Amino acid sequence: MNTYSKILFCAGLAALLSVSCNKEYPYQKVTPIDTPASVSLVIQDLEGEVALMAPKKKTFTLQIQARAVADELLTIVIKADPSLVEPYNEANGTSYEAVPAEAYELTTDRFYLPRYNTVSSTSELTLKSSGLKEDGNAYLLPLTISEIKSDSEHEFEMTEEDRTVYVLFRRKVLPETGFEFGTGTADDPYLIYTQTDFLCMSKGQKAGQPTYFRLEEDIDMSDYEDWVPVNSVTSTEIHFDGNGKTIKGFNCSADTYPSVFGMFTGSVRNVTFENPVLTTGTTSAGLLAAVIGDAENTDKASEISDVKVTGLKVNSTGSNGKGNMLGGIAGTAYNSTFKNIDVEIVVSDADNNNSVVSQVAGIVGTASLAPSTFTNCHTSGSIIGHHSTAGLLGYAQVEGCSLTNCSADVTITALGTNSGGLLGYATPSTVITDCHATGNVKGGNFCGGLVGQASGATIVHSYATGNVTSTGNYDGGLLGGSETGKLTIQKCYATGDVTSIDKNHVGGLIGNVNTKGASGIGYSLVEDCYATGNLKSQGSARMYGGLVGVVEKSTGDVIRRCYASGDVILTGTQVTCGGLLAMAKTGSSGNDAITQSIDFTMEYCIAWNKTVQNGNNPTSWSSGAIIGACCALNTLRSNYRRADMELVDYGGVTLVDHPDVSPGTPLEGTNPATYKVAYHGKAADKDATLTSVAKMLDWPESVWDFSGDMPLLK
Repeated sequence: MNTYSKILFCAGLAALLSVSCNKEYPYQKVTPIDTPASVSLVIQDLEGEVALMAPKKKTFTLQIQARAVADELLTIVIKADPSLVEPYNEANGTSYEAVPAEAYELTTDRFYLPRYNTVSSTSELTLKSSGLKEDGNAYLLPLTISEIKSDSEHEFEMTEEDRTVYVLFRRKVLPETGFEFGTGTADDPYLIYTQTDFLCMSKGQKAGQPTYFRLEEDIDMSDYEDWVPVNSVTSTEIHFDGNGKTIKGFNCSADTYPSVFGMFTGSVRNVTFENPVLTTGTTSAGLLAAVIGDAENTDKASEISDVKVTGLKVNSTGSNGKGNMLGGIAGTAYNSTFKNIDVEIVVSDADNNNSVVSQVAGIVGTASLAPSTFTNCHTSGSIIGHHSTAGLLGYAQVEGCSLTNCSADVTITALGTNSGGLLGYATPSTVITDCHATGNVKGGNFCGGLVGQASGATIVHSYATGNVTSTGNYDGGLLGGSETGKLTIQKCYATGDVTSIDKNHVGGLIGNVNTKGASGIGYSLVEDCYATGNLKSQGSARMYGGLVGVVEKSTGDVIRRCYASGDVILTGTQVTCGGLLAMAKTGSSGNDAITQSIDFTMEYCIAWNKTVQNGNNPTSWSSGAIIGACCALNTLRSNYRRADMELVDYGGVTLVDHPDVSPGTPLEGTNPATYKVAYHGKAADKDATLTSVAKMLDWPESVWDFSGDMPLLK
């Protein structure tokens, strides 16, 4: 475009803008509106009578709507007017009483309707059932426009129907007779046919003796506004037989113990829940109960069996890890058995502000006081929580809990410590047998594909296949770590990748084994196990082992007949890594390290990693094909590495074959105060397979399947 054309274009544009600016838009009207404004009071979504079970509330939105607008701002005031009840009764042949003031609440009585607008600002009307008499009668609440203010004396047209809205409000009351069928005994249980029957459970309980219920028909609770737990203060023994029926659309957001039963002892069996919803804050919560079992009488077990839950949604509104114990079935369990349970669950951060509770899991948040057992229990979905977040059990707080033939396919997001695909934190004597977890796990300290932290637990014939990502220390494909007590892990494996961000003690199978800890003493056994996942670091991290990150502070620990095949590749400023173990150490330095030097044994193990690589800077500790940094008292015998392993150590360590060593004949150059000597074991034949090496080492065929190039557990 030449200069002359540009001038013409700009002149035309200026003329167009000038015309446009002179155009009068609706909001710029200068001609007064001389017709009357017409407005009405509207309550959104109010359809007929409002009926609530105490102590429930329900909130409605109020607004002023205009059929004919005004050309100035209107301020409209409403009020509740009990004097209109009597004229309403006379006109309609009714006998309602006015809703008492304590049964309703308005956020504001003023509305602002801008000029030329058809809708005003809003107010909220909350109806509170606890403020009504417990008589089942409907009460009348007249809400009426009492005043309209404007800068001028604008005229208005408004009928009585426009001016006043009448709200019928009733408190639901259960039938006085309770149940029509049954007497509530074991031989003659109360029979539940309808929604009303289901609501009557709280009324049908027998004080001081067990009460029995049986579901006779499917129950749809979708149209019931909000459930009140059967027991919210104390637990009465209840036995609920679902009889193979289904409860649909259950919804509870009670302030205390949101659940079906609240506090519960007894049994629940043979029932399905479809698409239930729980909303919970800092109080304990679970679909069936917030608390299962009697805290004062832990000798008598409660039982949950043959329960299926599909589409459970839990809206968690806790505060930065405060508040705890949230489970798909129960928040807390005392001396309870869970058998044949299947839960599909999504726990979400309802406020989307990372403000969620701790001890959260797909079945039970916390097992406490007396041990609970879990047999053939399975979960799926996704869970977000703070500390002790897991797919099945968040926190085994009491010794002696057991999990047998259980599984979890749950994506775990933990904002705190002790997160696991199956179990978050396990105290001593916890036994896990024939269990597995397949979901990915993300958390802080003690993050594991199967278990976050297991102090003195026994894990047998179990596995984890999900990836583990952690922003904390002590992370492993199967187990994050163990602090105290004897730890036993046999016939287990992990296949997921493990990634740690700027942290330490990371292993393909176990992050950290610390049997002694501050006060306990014992030894740990890791036997007939393997890890195939890759270990990755982000940022600065140290102590990575293809099988175990670190073994420390204990006497007599044994790792036997195990292998790792994933790559161990660290970037950034790192310290040490190993194909099987990063470090065997005391946790001390100087003379204390010499006197506390641990007696650790690794035998008949195989490092089949293609690459073992520490960081890109010289390190104070070494890296090795089998162990990155050794202690003087280690016993290391018959351990092999793959022949073509690539060891990249920026401190200058190179691969050599090492003889078997023991406390009496330590690895040459070993110094327990500095741990600067790597252990590489012996190189396998160049044509060997992992299976052929395992067979050479006499791994038992009763445990291992040798049909492929890599041995697998039977």
